Amino acid sequence: MPSADILRCLVLAAGLTLAAAGPAMAIPFSFIKFTDNSTEDISGQLGLEVTPDGDNAIHFTFTNAVGIAASITDIYFDDIEPFSVGSLSIAARSQGVSFGLGATPHNVPGGNEIGFLADFSADSNAGPGGVSGNGVNAAWEFLTLRFLLIEDFSFEEVVARMLEGEFRIALHVQSIGAERRSDGYVTTASREKAAPEVPEGNGLGLLGLGLLTLGFALRRRVSSEAARPARRRRH
Repeated sequence: MPSADILRCLVLAAGLTLAAAGPAMAIPFSFIKFTDNSTEDISGQLGLEVTPDGDNAIHFTFTNAVGIAASITDIYFDDIEPFSVGSLSIAARSQGVSFGLGATPHNVPGGNEIGFLADFSADSNAGPGGVSGNGVNAAWEFLTLRFLLIEDFSFEEVVARMLEGEFRIALHVQSIGAERRSDGYVTTASREKAAPEVPEGNGLGLLGLGLLTLGFALRRRVSSEAARPARRRRH
């Protein structure tokens, strides 16, 4: 197995070990700004948590801890090798958020500059409240999107590919600050998560879980490499 794959599995095992300390396996990711329309950078207030939904689905929950006024109005998914059967749905949303599947434009504005090509998308509705008003624009608002996974993929595999930057999510954020401009934000290839306080007695248990996760990931990688077709690459 290539050393990069081993490193990938080690990072994933460490991340899932940390996540196991909490009541649910919620993996947080952050965003970076990739366009320069607004003088404001609100990447610090944009949030994403990735959680499993049973054995064959995954949830993506988007939040906006508003300090600077802004609204998440479009969400785009770019996966080099698609992991979904095309079943994207809206799993949950807070009051004040109204989204539909299929964004306009089809690709995130400015996405071509970073090689981003959307496979799936969703955007805020333009009905009562307007596009920005129906987006995620307040600290108490959220939107959860659900993907159905094909048999060959798992929650762990998707998270690992997000960590590597093989699977990315981009946001079109509008009405930013006093200028009310828009910008694009994309998930980073790695995530930061502070280690939770864990009682000493749980340390070995968490380490054991991490090793089991590593073993699972290594075994899955070895078994799937031979059967998996060549990846879809874009130019």
